Amino acid sequence: MDKRMEIGISRVANNGKGVGTAPDGKTVFVTGAVPGDRLLVDVTAERSRLYEARIKSVLSPSPDRIEPDCPELDRCGGCCFRQMTYAAELDAKTGFVRDAFCRIGGFDVDCEPIIPSPLNEAYRNKVEFAVGTDSEGKLFPGFYSEKTHQAVPVENCRLISEEFLKIAKRFFNIINIKDNIKENISSKSFKDNRKNTENIENLKVIKKNKLLLSVENKADNSGIFRQLILRKSGLTGEILLCVVTAEHIEKSLSDAAEQIRSAFPSVNSVCMVVNRSSGAVELGEAPRFLSGSRFIRDQICGVPVEIGPLSFFQVNTPAAEALYRTAAEFADIRQDDVMLDLYCGMGTIGLSMAAGCRQLIGGEIVPEAVESAKRNAAVMGLTNTRFFCGDAGEIAQTLIREHIHPSLIILDPPRRGCSPETLRTVLTLDPARIVMVSCDPATAARDCRTLCDAGFTLTRLRPADLFPRTKHVETVVLLSKLKTVPYIDVRLDMDELDLTAAESKASYQRIRDYIHEKYGFNIPNLYIAQVKRKLGLEVGVNYNHSKKDFHRVPQCPAEKEAAIIDALKYFKMLK
Repeated sequence: MDKRMEIGISRVANNGKGVGTAPDGKTVFVTGAVPGDRLLVDVTAERSRLYEARIKSVLSPSPDRIEPDCPELDRCGGCCFRQMTYAAELDAKTGFVRDAFCRIGGFDVDCEPIIPSPLNEAYRNKVEFAVGTDSEGKLFPGFYSEKTHQAVPVENCRLISEEFLKIAKRFFNIINIKDNIKENISSKSFKDNRKNTENIENLKVIKKNKLLLSVENKADNSGIFRQLILRKSGLTGEILLCVVTAEHIEKSLSDAAEQIRSAFPSVNSVCMVVNRSSGAVELGEAPRFLSGSRFIRDQICGVPVEIGPLSFFQVNTPAAEALYRTAAEFADIRQDDVMLDLYCGMGTIGLSMAAGCRQLIGGEIVPEAVESAKRNAAVMGLTNTRFFCGDAGEIAQTLIREHIHPSLIILDPPRRGCSPETLRTVLTLDPARIVMVSCDPATAARDCRTLCDAGFTLTRLRPADLFPRTKHVETVVLLSKLKTVPYIDVRLDMDELDLTAAESKASYQRIRDYIHEKYGFNIPNLYIAQVKRKLGLEVGVNYNHSKKDFHRVPQCPAEKEAAIIDALKYFKMLK
């Protein structure tokens, strides 16, 4: 497209691109731009209300512009902030969170200062290499070029350690040498042969001690090698290597596994995962371990963990620990708290706070993660924990049957946010406090709006950077039931209720405790007063009326009214 223009950059969008305004008033998104830049740009795409553009030249650089320090930047596309200072990046990510909660959630709330990552370089404890082939047909580790399925070789990545690259390159060198007598077999013939067998070792086209060097083709889901995954423990230095393939080639990989462990003593585990789909590795079969241990050991905020090839574990451990400490600060754990950790995974967030509460209950749908959480709790010597395998609705029904009422719920959902069923579960359980840890500000804002519309108040909001130099940002949110609904300005205190002598046999607190123990409800004083008035029982004068001309007071739901009446009968305040 032959269109060139001069623009200034005012901010960064949440896709990492700079934003400016064209002479005709349209919004312009520019890759690699920094707020404060004055640029000459070439338009690459035009839509009804916006342009996509690339930089032709920097006419006047922003004070925050720096020289990019990655030779792979233009080809890879994984980092979008290497051309700006880290301070400017943090400002941009704070803007992502503030914008999402304002625009999507409709909140007028200030973000607390963003939590920076202690490490900006080589911070990743996990890397997933795409697998490509060069002009000679040899395999290489790389990354997909931005918005493509084309693997490009990587000589240096500043987000990972040099050790990861050395191991990956050595592994494929072993494979390439091992397969130097390979036959040229097309993807189509391989797919036709694959239909007649379940194990690639039985294919007649594969000779003894030989691999078929074909990489994943996402267009038709063909090819053998899909990914090479490496994980490293920050505690022990142990490394796990996992090869993701489309077929079973354990025998062909076993020698390579031993060679790589011999060359790199830090490699403690080598395994293979077969994934015949084009989806995430978690959708594949159970891991087949080729050499070494079945996991590596690590620790986060004092919680010991065993990490396998499919385990979820934060990729930036020092930054994740800062995130967890903030979540604990927001949670304000009390000794009588019953804490429910939904989406608990291996239980790391909940277990890091468990010593301060009466009971920790974890919920997770992945059975392996639940078993891992139980083991982690046992290693820590905790006796106040329970972990359930099931979805949020199933867990809620179990707690209701057992008359367990969480006072605090921790939510750490995937990028897509909380499911409607999870949000309904949270509202049913009616905790006093919710702490949400989210990896997507947009879905966090959406879910917080749902919860606040049902009676919670957003009281604290803080971004955290776990992925320096990329567009991703985490968010920690505290939601409280400081008021029954956000628009009420009515406060009832025990001293102001002025109980009569006849009623003093059961204080409001005793009534609330009785209902909580028997029904699992968290009953506000307001509801008790409403029911007593309805039954003709005397209540004290509330001197703390709202000063607003109009205020709306919520009415006690039928099921909670029945529970209050039962309590009044129990304390002989009602016949």
